[in-house]
Amino acid sequence: MKNTALFLCILAIFLGSANKVFSQQREDSPSVKFTLQNSTLKSIPLIIPSVMNPNLSPFSKSGVEVKIGQEILFRENGKNYTLLIVDEKIKPDQVIDVAALLKDRRQELGLKK
Repeated sequence: MKNTALFLCILAIFLGSANKVFSQQREDSPSVKFTLQNSTLKSIPLIIPSVMNPNLSPFSKSGVEVKIGQEILFRENGKNYTLLIVDEKIKPDQVIDVAALLKDRRQELGLKK
């Protein structure tokens, strides 16, 4: 029992330290400003963990600034899926057509809609 408690304490300390390092790396990551565009007649809800949950209205554009490495998710049938991961390929002030990206991503994942 003592060995188990000791192991759990060491594990908690290690995980806490690893989480701090990971959080620090994300805070130090460069960010990029770009625009999410909805070119359809339907709203597109998105999830940007730890940032915001934008709901793109029909035929709208929304400017965002997020860190490199940040995931942007969408929800389908009660499950979250990665729409894109922000990387260096996204240029400042670039406009990303979320509807087209979502259509391609759903097809890749074999989701119907």
